[in-house]
Amino acid sequence: MTWFEQLTGIDPDASTGTFEAMLATDDYTHYSIDEHPVRPARGEVWPAPGGPILVSADRKYLWHQLKTCFGVADPDPDAPLEDKLRARARVMADWFAAQPDRDALKRDLETARLAWADIRHAADVLAAPSVAGRDTIIEVTDGDGEKRSVVRMPYRFSDAASGPLRGVPEPGEHTDDVLRDWTGPPAGAVDTISPHS
Repeated sequence: MTWFEQLTGIDPDASTGTFEAMLATDDYTHYSIDEHPVRPARGEVWPAPGGPILVSADRKYLWHQLKTCFGVADPDPDAPLEDKLRARARVMADWFAAQPDRDALKRDLETARLAWADIRHAADVLAAPSVAGRDTIIEVTDGDGEKRSVVRMPYRFSDAASGPLRGVPEPGEHTDDVLRDWTGPPAGAVDTISPHS
């Protein structure tokens, strides 16, 4: 039950289930569902045409897929293991760098059944149309009267507004209001309670 429902008795439809979204996007949830030992998810960022790219594969699997799909080969198959692994890393880095463009790289990664993701700067993400379309960034007024932008929580309700009501308070600024809201003491009762207690 949401706090809004407790206060109003209204059970609104929410367009985003944040807790469910967290579970759905957690790479480890399925291990718990299957009661399976956790195998750490691994990936690596590689320099590539158009900027760095994340490939969700450890080096052993990445090497296997590049060798199987594109014929990359060990420069010195008889080298000691540590030398061989370093050489393979250089070969894989060269393979990424040799791609003619970003689209060709993505096609090859998909051909090799390798999951990938673009690495984006936070400023680029904040400028995305989907962020602006849902009013994800909103302005609030801080205790000093200045405006600042903050990230809004992802909840969207059919019968209620969501989002911060104000900026971050100064220490002790709204202690009385919080205590009255939570405990409902009569006016003046909170005067004896220290904001630091």
